[in-house]
Amino acid sequence: MTPKHERPSIGSYRGIFRTWLPLGVKQFLTFGADPIYIAVIMRLGYANLELGALYSYAWPVILMLAAPGLTLNTVGNVFGRNLENLRRTGALARLIGFGGSALLGLVAFTPLGHWIMGSVLDVPVSERGMVRDAMRVCAIYPILKAYCMLYQGYLVRSGRAVDVMNSRIVRFACGMLILFIGLETEWLQGAVLGASAIVASLLAQTIYVWWRMRPVRTSLELEPLSTDVVSTSRLVRFSIPIAITPIVGSATVLLMAAALGRLPGVIASLAVWPIVSNFNQVGVGLGKSFDQVSMVHGDEAVGRVRLHRFGLLLGVGITLLTALLNASGLLGWLLLEVEALDAATIRVTEIAMWILLPMPLLYTMCAYYKGLLARELRTVPIMVSKFVALVIVALVLVWSLDQEPVMGVYAVATATVVSAGATLLTLRIFHRRGTVAS
Repeated sequence: MTPKHERPSIGSYRGIFRTWLPLGVKQFLTFGADPIYIAVIMRLGYANLELGALYSYAWPVILMLAAPGLTLNTVGNVFGRNLENLRRTGALARLIGFGGSALLGLVAFTPLGHWIMGSVLDVPVSERGMVRDAMRVCAIYPILKAYCMLYQGYLVRSGRAVDVMNSRIVRFACGMLILFIGLETEWLQGAVLGASAIVASLLAQTIYVWWRMRPVRTSLELEPLSTDVVSTSRLVRFSIPIAITPIVGSATVLLMAAALGRLPGVIASLAVWPIVSNFNQVGVGLGKSFDQVSMVHGDEAVGRVRLHRFGLLLGVGITLLTALLNASGLLGWLLLEVEALDAATIRVTEIAMWILLPMPLLYTMCAYYKGLLARELRTVPIMVSKFVALVIVALVLVWSLDQEPVMGVYAVATATVVSAGATLLTLRIFHRRGTVAS
């Protein structure tokens, strides 16, 4: 039986904070790893080709095929209340994970991959071998990701969010170890080294969360959190919309990336946007996992009120810290000393960051409503909100084509904020309608 101190104090501010903090740290580590991966690859031979092969061509395909498994933490959180639900959701994870790995293997190991790289992705001939090798290394990524996310949802539901944070620390440490061994020995090329670090570190994280699930299974066997068993049809109806959601999100990101190459100021925009995106994601990531907190603590009306207040304070606090970073000149100093940007590019970056200033608050509140809708088994509104964001991004970018001299990065930043606001409004309307109807 799980000790009482490990279970969240449902609905209290202390319990909400104890659930959110480790998840926020976990997200922070998630976004902190990419710059290190890039830095290591840039120090190996054929750096630009290897980096492009992994991040511009292989990774979008890998992530797209693994996308349905990215939301299995929601499935595990909502339904991880008894052993029978664990068995049924585990079967779902196997279906999604093996399906994604099979499709990725088809791309990586058959002539279909050559056609996709040449006709769809338009990969330069010089990089096709690197892209293929990275995909082959990552062939098991979808199945590992599906199980890892499902186990994380179970752990959060059982009050073990700290284990989720620790799993990310394990993954971070394993990835860094492989990268630095590769940097010292130069046994592997950049794209293969990066892919190997990604897969090996994810394997380590998956093993860790599987190991930490043992006491959870024992606890649920002795004292289930609920005796309600989800039907297969209900599980499928719940899972399909949230499996589609990250795919639509990936399409939105691809649309913004494509727009940068067609909007005014293309050279500056392409140079600045990755940097802007990385800095923005640090703040956004702290609120992005708040949906998992809402699922755990949103059972009662008083808990939902406290969640809403906590989310507002969290979002406003992160937004103010972001504003302070920019206004104090610290951001400019980091861009100058760490990223080695020139004064003109730094100025563009700072303006873009001011445009993106509301994002931490908007994302935190979106996560709040997503969590409440998920625990009410209403996942279609979550999917619809993502389609709304896609449409808004497209409309703003089309509008910006006729505006001069609008920099592409400003247009994409504006589209990001407007779409996040529209997403929040959509989620709030759906949630309020469901509340009134009930």
